[in-house]
Amino acid sequence: MSKNSIFMTVLLTVIWVVLREEISVISAATGAGISLFCVFFCNKYLPLPKTANISFFRLSAYLLFLLKEIYKAGFWAIKIIMKGSRTEVLEVKTSIGHQFSRVALANSITITPGSLSLDVKENTISVLWLAEKEKNKQQIQEAVGHTVELMEKKLSKLQE
Repeated sequence: MSKNSIFMTVLLTVIWVVLREEISVISAATGAGISLFCVFFCNKYLPLPKTANISFFRLSAYLLFLLKEIYKAGFWAIKIIMKGSRTEVLEVKTSIGHQFSRVALANSITITPGSLSLDVKENTISVLWLAEKEKNKQQIQEAVGHTVELMEKKLSKLQE
């Protein structure tokens, strides 16, 4: 059993005990058993070697960053919907080379309010974007590009 597998088993067991709201030997043993099964299943059947070089701590930091961006985008979307909005389909260039990170970027765009990833190609992501009525396509492209660039920077650090 690898160091990461042990860490994940302990982490999942702690999460189990916290969610059960019961600190007992039976609860911890049950959580450990279920966690071992989950880790074994993931190691055997999921393509984890493709993600082996991704830092767990940097991934956690990215998730916190993404949560902040989701809240910011949610309030932004409420504001522009109230003022009047339209949709635009934009092509966003990405410099991310690793497929896992490109897909993570597309998923991050999709779960951010006001945007939806339509297609992911080599270095381009098609995005349906909620836009303010008075802005032209170039202004929207710059705003989208800035947001995606922030996400790209955070994602690129995951594999360092």
